[in-house]
Amino acid sequence: ELDIDRNLTITGAGSGSTTLSYSNTSDFSVVFFSGGGSSTLEGFTISSTHRRAVWIENNSNVTLDDIVVDGMTWRTNGGVINCDSGTLTVSNSEFTNNSAGGPGGVILSYCDTTISNSTFDSNSAVTAGGAVLVWGGDLVLDTVDMDTGSAPWGGLVYVANGDLTVTDGSYESGTATNGGGALLQYEETLGTYTATIDGATFTDNTTSGDGGALWTVGTDTVDLDDLTFTGNSAGSSGGAVYINRDGSLSSTITVTMDDLVFDTNTGVDFGGGAYVAYSDLTGDTLSFTDTSTTIYNGGAMAIAAVLGDVALTNVDIDTASAVDGGGIYANTSAAGADFSLTTATVLDANATDQGGGIYLDGFTTVALDDVWLEDCDAAYGGAVFTNDAASVDMASSFLCDNSATVSGGGIYGESSTTGWDITNTVLVENSAVTGGGLYLDTIADLTMTNDTILGNTASTQGGGGYLTGTDMTLRNTLWSNNASGIGLYGVS
Repeated sequence: ELDIDRNLTITGAGSGSTTLSYSNTSDFSVVFFSGGGSSTLEGFTISSTHRRAVWIENNSNVTLDDIVVDGMTWRTNGGVINCDSGTLTVSNSEFTNNSAGGPGGVILSYCDTTISNSTFDSNSAVTAGGAVLVWGGDLVLDTVDMDTGSAPWGGLVYVANGDLTVTDGSYESGTATNGGGALLQYEETLGTYTATIDGATFTDNTTSGDGGALWTVGTDTVDLDDLTFTGNSAGSSGGAVYINRDGSLSSTITVTMDDLVFDTNTGVDFGGGAYVAYSDLTGDTLSFTDTSTTIYNGGAMAIAAVLGDVALTNVDIDTASAVDGGGIYANTSAAGADFSLTTATVLDANATDQGGGIYLDGFTTVALDDVWLEDCDAAYGGAVFTNDAASVDMASSFLCDNSATVSGGGIYGESSTTGWDITNTVLVENSAVTGGGLYLDTIADLTMTNDTILGNTASTQGGGGYLTGTDMTLRNTLWSNNASGIGLYGVS
């Protein structure tokens, strides 16, 4: 064992030229940083058949640069590196085919840990963190590539009670049986923990639980920016992304999602692309293609139990499916929670029950502006389904070729205490059994201004619209070529 108990830099000729090797069966490490201070180990391949490579304690600040470890197996925690106290910095290093009998297939750290310009391939852990587990410290991953890792929790990375910062890099083929196919962050105490993930790609990660690529629970602030999720899957909720709070915590999660691409992600319960709960959510420039859930709701995105507001802008959804909310599913029971969707396209989204394109429940106000919904279908509300929204404003939108097997081919709305305003909107060639263009039930008031209701059909009543318990005001609005004359039924 090489015991370093002072400030020291040890430099090899490079990981391709210099090897530290040890085959003794005693329970020590190849390199032991024991004396505090700041030390650097650089330019080595480390090899051992019976022990981990590095142990750090006594508040030592350790930098590992140009380190290569391949095929190291440790019977308990931290297959290659264990940081008990201090700080750990890893750069320009490679870790392949390593494993731990406990958590942290490569690294187990109770320290603030920074990893940059490094690769991890085919590492595994028996309990959590197939490549890296950090507990009680912050983790920074900068331009790190991880490929093929496995653990019950966090197939590649597990962070508990610390901030997670990811910049660039790729995370691929992580597998977790319980949750977080690639990255998992869990905060079990109420604090000010954050997750900031920017510029990375997540591909073909999977879990039997929640969060095919990313699982974060209990984190106060989640900021996702410029990310691509492709081919990830979850056996429960959040085919790619799962954001929730711990059941014992009551805080609202502040979530920001910008410039995200979801392609061919799948879930079983909620959120084929993303599941976000107990949040105040802002999203801009979100793209979902071929996303789905099979049992419950939110084929592209499920936004559950909203505590603040939801504001989404520049959203594109193409081909999505679920039971409710084939494209977007959002609900709340919080007083004063608002939902807005601005500049969005939803194509070929379908729900077996309600809201082929969009399902919204319980919001105080709903604002849909510049929204295009086409070829969406459901039993109720082929394009849009709303329930218990005090007021709904739809403006400058286009709903075309949507269908419902029961009611509301374009729009289905019920239980609005203030009413609906529809302005500068076109409903064309939508169809249903009842209310081909729109179906409104117990809406306090409907005002339509500068709208076009054209060529919609219903096999029973209200080709253009079916209203029950609703007053209606029309201003400069065209109803034409709808089934049954103008196709307007039930105006009081």
